[in-house]
Amino acid sequence: FTSGTTGQPKGVELSYGNIWWNSVNVDSLVDTRRGDTNLAVAPLFHIGGLNALTIRVIVRGGHVVVRRTFDPRQALKDIHEYKVNQAFLVPAMLSAMAQADEFADAKLESLRALICAGAPVPTILLRQYQAKGVEVQQAWGLTETAPFATYLPAELTHQRPGSCGVPMPFTQIKVVDPLTGVEVEEAGQTGELWVKGPNVTRRYWNNPEATESAFSDGWFRSGDIGYRDADGFLYVVDRLKDMIITGGENVYPAEVERALMEYPGVLDVAVVGVADEQWGETVVAVISCADETVPSI
Repeated sequence: FTSGTTGQPKGVELSYGNIWWNSVNVDSLVDTRRGDTNLAVAPLFHIGGLNALTIRVIVRGGHVVVRRTFDPRQALKDIHEYKVNQAFLVPAMLSAMAQADEFADAKLESLRALICAGAPVPTILLRQYQAKGVEVQQAWGLTETAPFATYLPAELTHQRPGSCGVPMPFTQIKVVDPLTGVEVEEAGQTGELWVKGPNVTRRYWNNPEATESAFSDGWFRSGDIGYRDADGFLYVVDRLKDMIITGGENVYPAEVERALMEYPGVLDVAVVGVADEQWGETVVAVISCADETVPSI
């Protein structure tokens, strides 16, 4: 079951074929090996925690370290103690681990396949983990895509900052104007990301209305806004429903959040739209700072 960012949770019908094709995609690009140890601290009732890597490790006879809850200090300890090779984490988890006092002395070099998804990874986090000998590999997907739709190889992490990579080998993606339904051909122009492939669900469980709304001629409408650069690499900007329209301009909160995260002393940021008589909406940032003071931004 998934609700994305809004609305009632919808049941996603994932076939054995969907799960198998996701595994083929992963095995084609990600450096996972037989006998690997996987750290499972993302909730297993989420597609990322269970299906991104954990199922593959079990099928291939590897080891899984399972924690009932996520604790950043425990995660750092587990990676060193169990020589963890692969893990699926979201940016908030990476950030919490990097903020822990134990991070400075943590031994993380066993991590060969650290996949981060769920939101774009701030550049500062990429640099922090690179300094520890770990390349954060970014991906993008949803429960409906079982879950991988794109992947950015480790060697391109710093060459393409902010990119979620290219489509998986057996998955197609196109950028579509959400208002007209016409495919966007121009590089850098934003639109909704549509996904098609054998890893994509065909319908929602007992919900024909949601199915009709989300699917078009075999394509799944992700609800995520993104763009493709001139070299074919994809970038996710934000959720379509999160977009702020201020003075006729489209502002994507995730882009503002990534910029503010680069400011010294900022630990976390949430950007929202607030009603404004003059502009329709105005952009407001709620910031958590290391020294409990508001920086001058």
